[in-house]
Amino acid sequence: MSLAARKSIERIKLFADAYVEFIQAAKRRDIDSEWLTQQKMARISQSVQSELDRVGCGQFVLIDAPARGGHHYDAQVTGVAVHVGIAQQYDIDPRTIVLILQQAMGEYERRAEAPESRLVSSFAFVSLVAVSALRLLVTVIRTLLSGWRLLAMLVVFLIGMVAFIANLQQIGWLDQIRRNLAPLGLGIP
Repeated sequence: MSLAARKSIERIKLFADAYVEFIQAAKRRDIDSEWLTQQKMARISQSVQSELDRVGCGQFVLIDAPARGGHHYDAQVTGVAVHVGIAQQYDIDPRTIVLILQQAMGEYERRAEAPESRLVSSFAFVSLVAVSALRLLVTVIRTLLSGWRLLAMLVVFLIGMVAFIANLQQIGWLDQIRRNLAPLGLGIP
């Protein structure tokens, strides 16, 4: 399992443990402990929320009663956990939030053990090399656009890149590179 996945699981587990402690303190009517754990959850809620969103477990829909208009609201899991009034207003069982947090931890574990995750680093490296080469090309073109020698070097470089991309297409790596370059705004047709 990667270090990043372990850190994500640790953050979510810390939040889940604090939430359980918060609910137990509320049942005991221990206001001091309840307040302290709520503050602890609030401090880490944004980072935990981004971890939950990354695996698709960060949001759920709250629906008003029909008498109140039946409006739908997207709610963040950590926001509902920290602001207990929202959970009470929409009658959200604390076990639901704990289950969502456990589901996110399980999803991180599942993804870390997936066979594709072992190949991502090599694909990412190849993508990084291609992106770096393209950025270097753009920089060179911008700064040295005045000479014919540069144009000849550029043509040779472009032919090399086309051959490199054609080889990637043949071995089946180009699709993964396309997916890696898409968030950067670079697309390969």
